[in-house]
Amino acid sequence: MSLDMKISIAILLIVIALLPLAIFAKKKGKNNIMQNTNYQNDTTKTPDKAIYRRTSPKEAKEMMDMDTDIILVDVRTPDEYSQGKIAKSILIPDYDIATLASSKLPDKESKIIVYCRSGGRSQGAAKRLVSLGYVNVYDMGGIMSWPYGTVK
Repeated sequence: MSLDMKISIAILLIVIALLPLAIFAKKKGKNNIMQNTNYQNDTTKTPDKAIYRRTSPKEAKEMMDMDTDIILVDVRTPDEYSQGKIAKSILIPDYDIATLASSKLPDKESKIIVYCRSGGRSQGAAKRLVSLGYVNVYDMGGIMSWPYGTVK
């Protein structure tokens, strides 16, 4: 057997030996990408048809103008809520969302728009509602981005 032939066989064996590692690394990388999705494009799915959706204040306002049955949920503290809120919103603090959702939001099919002060708590609360089986949940982010006025 010639030297070129031996080198070719050695390279082929190395490639065959490394192939499972390359496949494993590709799958592992794909999973990491899925876990680190930017929240603005995040769609957290649960059984049935529940899904987390991110929306802008403009889109939320348009939805509210077209559908008067939308439930607007403020997940800030009672003190923050008393200082100013979006009209027709109800208060369910993020730390109480799991225990109060069923009594304050009995219809899991309702369209629900969640907001907080800057967006962090609304994201967590919206995802929690989805995990509880609410199917039309929209995270609007923070009231700080709401340009349409508030009420006391």
